[in-house]
Amino acid sequence: MATVKAAEKTSDLAPALARYVAYAGQLEAIRKRVINALIYPALLISVGGLVSLFLLLYVVPRFGTSTRTAAPTCRSSRACC
Repeated sequence: MATVKAAEKTSDLAPALARYVAYAGQLEAIRKRVINALIYPALLISVGGLVSLFLLLYVVPRFGTSTRTAAPTCRSSRACC
Protein backbone atom coordinates (compact mmCIF):
# COMPACT_ATOMS: atom_id res chain seq x y z
CA MET A 1 0.00 0.00 0.00
CA ALA A 2 2.75 2.40 -0.92
CA THR A 3 0.20 4.36 -2.94
CA VAL A 4 -1.81 5.13 0.19
CA LYS A 5 1.28 6.29 2.10
CA ALA A 6 2.36 8.51 -0.79
CA ALA A 7 -1.18 9.89 -1.16
CA GLU A 8 -1.36 10.68 2.57
CA LYS A 9 1.84 12.66 2.35
CA THR A 10 0.57 14.71 -0.60
CA SER A 11 -3.02 15.04 0.75
CA ASP A 12 -4.32 13.26 -2.33
CA LEU A 13 -5.90 10.22 -0.64
CA ALA A 14 -9.39 10.27 -2.16
CA PRO A 15 -8.28 10.30 -5.84
CA ALA A 16 -5.59 7.71 -5.10
CA LEU A 17 -8.15 5.37 -3.53
CA ALA A 18 -10.50 5.94 -6.46
CA ARG A 19 -7.71 5.02 -8.88
CA TYR A 20 -6.95 1.91 -6.82
CA VAL A 21 -10.61 0.84 -6.85
CA ALA A 22 -10.74 1.35 -10.63
CA TYR A 23 -7.51 -0.63 -11.04
CA ALA A 24 -8.82 -3.46 -8.85
CA GLY A 25 -12.01 -3.58 -10.93
CA GLN A 26 -10.06 -3.74 -14.18
CA LEU A 27 -7.82 -6.46 -12.77
CA GLU A 28 -10.84 -8.54 -11.72
CA ALA A 29 -12.45 -8.10 -15.15
CA ILE A 30 -9.27 -9.24 -16.90
CA ARG A 31 -8.97 -12.21 -14.54
CA LYS A 32 -12.54 -13.29 -15.37
CA ARG A 33 -11.92 -12.94 -19.12
CA VAL A 34 -8.76 -15.04 -18.93
CA ILE A 35 -10.49 -17.77 -16.92
CA ASN A 36 -13.43 -17.81 -19.35
CA ALA A 37 -11.03 -17.98 -22.29
CA LEU A 38 -9.23 -21.00 -20.79
CA ILE A 39 -12.34 -23.05 -20.04
CA TYR A 40 -12.96 -24.19 -23.63
CA PRO A 41 -9.40 -25.39 -24.37
CA ALA A 42 -9.25 -27.16 -21.01
CA LEU A 43 -12.54 -28.89 -21.79
CA LEU A 44 -11.27 -29.97 -25.23
CA ILE A 45 -8.03 -31.33 -23.79
CA SER A 46 -9.80 -33.27 -21.05
CA VAL A 47 -12.40 -34.77 -23.41
CA GLY A 48 -9.67 -35.64 -25.92
CA GLY A 49 -7.66 -37.31 -23.19
CA LEU A 50 -10.66 -39.34 -22.05
CA VAL A 51 -11.39 -40.44 -25.61
CA SER A 52 -7.75 -41.43 -26.09
CA LEU A 53 -7.77 -43.44 -22.87
CA PHE A 54 -10.98 -45.18 -23.93
CA LEU A 55 -9.47 -46.07 -27.29
CA LEU A 56 -6.22 -47.32 -25.78
CA LEU A 57 -7.73 -49.26 -22.90
CA TYR A 58 -10.90 -50.67 -24.47
CA VAL A 59 -10.99 -50.50 -28.27
CA VAL A 60 -7.39 -51.46 -29.09
CA PRO A 61 -7.38 -54.60 -26.92
CA ARG A 62 -10.73 -55.69 -28.38
CA PHE A 63 -9.47 -55.08 -31.90
CA GLY A 64 -6.31 -57.05 -31.16
CA THR A 65 -8.22 -60.09 -29.94
CA SER A 66 -10.60 -59.97 -32.90
CA THR A 67 -7.72 -59.91 -35.41
CA ARG A 68 -6.01 -62.84 -33.69
CA THR A 69 -9.15 -64.97 -33.85
CA ALA A 70 -9.92 -64.00 -37.46
CA ALA A 71 -6.64 -65.32 -38.86
CA PRO A 72 -6.89 -67.10 -42.24
CA THR A 73 -7.52 -70.85 -41.87
CA CYS A 74 -6.70 -71.95 -45.40
CA ARG A 75 -2.95 -72.39 -45.11
CA SER A 76 -2.72 -75.01 -47.85
CA SER A 77 -4.24 -72.74 -50.51
CA ARG A 78 -2.11 -70.00 -52.04
CA ALA A 79 -5.20 -67.91 -52.84
CA CYS A 80 -5.62 -66.89 -49.18
CA CYS A 81 -2.11 -65.56 -48.73
